[in-house]
Parts: sequence; C-alpha cells; structure tokens
Amino acid sequence: MQKLVHFFMLMALCFMILFPSLTVKAEVNEATLGYKILAKPQNNAKLVDIVEFDVIDGDSLKIELENGDVNTFKLANVYAPKLQHPVTGPQSFANESKARLNELLQSAKDIKIEFLADEQKDSQGRSLIYLWTDKILVQEVMTTEGLTAYYSQDDANSPYLETLIFSEDYAKRNGLNVWSTNETFGENIDVDQYQSNAQNNQVGFSSQDNQAASQNIYFKNCSEAKAAGAAPLYQGEPGYRPQLDRDKDGIACEL
Repeated sequence: MQKLVHFFMLMALCFMILFPSLTVKAEVNEATLGYKILAKPQNNAKLVDIVEFDVIDGDSLKIELENGDVNTFKLANVYAPKLQHPVTGPQSFANESKARLNELLQSAKDIKIEFLADEQKDSQGRSLIYLWTDKILVQEVMTTEGLTAYYSQDDANSPYLETLIFSEDYAKRNGLNVWSTNETFGENIDVDQYQSNAQNNQVGFSSQDNQAASQNIYFKNCSEAKAAGAAPLYQGEPGYRPQLDRDKDGIACEL
C-alpha cells in the first residue's frame, strides 16, 4: 500500500512538471504585491476573458480571445521602455519591465481585458486595453513599481488617469526602476533633485518640463498642439511635456 501511495505521489509530481500551466497559481493581490491598490473595474466595463498570451514588452502583448481571434494589444495610458527603440536603441529596464508583466500574468488566476469605449487603436494599429489580473489593474502595478511611465494620450478621459498619475508620482518619489536614472526615457530629469523636492512636497520635473510650464504654454493633448500649429514639439520648447511624447524620443506630437 505504501509503495502505491509513493507511486501516485511521483505521478502527481511528474504531472505538475510536465503541465505547469494546469497547476494552482498564486493570486495577484495587495498582500502579494506589498502595497495598496486604488483602481477598481468600472461597473459598466466590458471585461473579456483571454485564452493565451505572449508578452512582447512591458506595455504590449499578443492575446488570443475566447472567440479564437489573435491580436496584438497595447496597455492604454502607459509607456514601457523598449527592448530596441528605433532612435535610442535598447532602453534601460526594458527587460525588467517585460519580465514583470509576464510574471503578473503567469501568477494570476483570472485575466481579463477591458476595451476602451470606442475600441480605440494606437498609431501602430494595436487595440488599446486595460489589463486586469485578479481584479488588479496591471497598468497601476507596472507604473507604481516604476516599470512603465504614465501616458495620457491613449485615453484622455480614462477613469484610471488619476490613479496612474498618483502611481507614477510614487515611483518617482522613491526613485524606482526607470526613475532611478536620468537616462531611461531621455527626459533629462534630475532624479536626485526630484526626490529632494518630493521630500519637501514640491514634486515636479526639475528641468525641461518646468521650463515649458514657465512659458505659460500648455496643450491638453496633441490635437490641441496640432490645431495651434505648434506640432511637433521638441524637448525644451514651450508646450513640450513628456506625457505628450509617446515614444520618449524628445519629440512630442509628431506629425
């Protein structure tokens, strides 16, 4: 009898090794993350289950839906450092950002995507989505941990914008990942000065962003900049803001 028990235990172990995706997963929650989560799914949100996923980088992934459709999706309102940026080449923390997104998805028991109201796409034709793992907004996690930057232009009316702004501010205050260096996005941010200002409740960009603000020129989005004939906006020019610079190459609202 004892030999039989050992046999079944061995078979169970082999099954877990051969089929890891079928084993029990740990839930993504505040306890496992180690910090409080603010975003909650909207009551009228259209949440769709996914079947399979393949992470491309920290803000994009290929997803198979229940109906069999396979498409590439972009996480709305965030920007991740790129493994191979066309201008700057590999960006710092690109591998860490991709790995963290994959880890969150692999750990989750339940994964759903939320389409934007008008099923909006980005300039590369990717559908923009909010990604939820066990009812936790992935964009909030990635931004809180300094592995993505807040980007307002995907969905300027997003119900999660305030959360993402707060999350990025937290990451900057603590110099987490992309905010631990001045070089990741080429934004010329003085990280040490930013953290010093944060301690005195004077949170803000210390260089180019403040210069633009001092000129009293502000564009809510790229549509406004283009309508005013100001686009493209170059880093250091009046009206330039990192939030308008989608690919973080120093040129916002490119035509």
